[in-house]
Amino acid sequence: MACLQRARGPALPRRKLAASECSRSKDMQTGVGYELDVEAIRDGARIWITTRGEAVRDADGQIVGLRGTVQDITERKQTMKEIESLAKFPKENPIPS
Repeated sequence: MACLQRARGPALPRRKLAASECSRSKDMQTGVGYELDVEAIRDGARIWITTRGEAVRDADGQIVGLRGTVQDITERKQTMKEIESLAKFPKENPIPS
């Protein structure tokens, strides 16, 4: 997967970046992990990603950092959107009896 680039600005749209930073900040304060689906920008195109994070603790139980993953879920989001659209079809365009 190509890197989420910051060369031309943030990898996440501003409002999504705020939500992501809030989740990370909360995790560092409380130790509770997070999972967040957000739109991101990769190579100039909008994509969907899932970010997951959890606190890393030292031997005394103190939070010393975060670790996490980022997964591209664009294809899944597009498939779900198509399924939702198809599910609406009979209601919006009923087949004549």
